[in-house]
Amino acid sequence: MAVLIDHLPAESAIKTVLRDQLGPRQQAELAKRVGAGHGSWSHVEMLLAAVYDQLSWVLYVTAAAAGAKPAKPVPYPRPGVDAATKGPLSDEQIQMLEQSRARNREAAGGD
Repeated sequence: MAVLIDHLPAESAIKTVLRDQLGPRQQAELAKRVGAGHGSWSHVEMLLAAVYDQLSWVLYVTAAAAGAKPAKPVPYPRPGVDAATKGPLSDEQIQMLEQSRARNREAAGGD
């Protein structure tokens, strides 16, 4: 049963429930393990988080242009990403990102 669950897509209902039960630190640890399959979001979830972030900035700029003094928007939290972490990606992070992209290309049928 564990093998079947491990090979489900990240956006499956079971993986979503498992991921939602984890705290930020646990999600960050799982995201470090290549192939764990529990820490990543689907492409759609990442796009929705990006839309949320962009909309937050549009609302911020609109309010600021109208004379208000709004608080700067905070990016939507993503699994495995510490909001306090800033700066360039480490070599390990770049390698993990490239491996994830390769897996996604392979799953999508190559290119």
